[in-house]
Amino acid sequence: MVSKVSVTVIVGSIWLAFILLYIAFLSGFLTLVQNILVILASLIIAGGIIAAIWTHESSES
Repeated sequence: MVSKVSVTVIVGSIWLAFILLYIAFLSGFLTLVQNILVILASLIIAGGIIAAIWTHESSES
């Protein structure tokens, strides 16, 4: 079983890579407000995944 900390680091790394690639290649097609909303939405999704992992009660913990 993968530890909660490992999943948090992996999700955080994937989120950071997504943001960097998004800013580098796709941000020019949208306005500043839309870019901020994309980043905020991705942060909410990543935070939701991390929250689900940390609040999940497992018999193996």
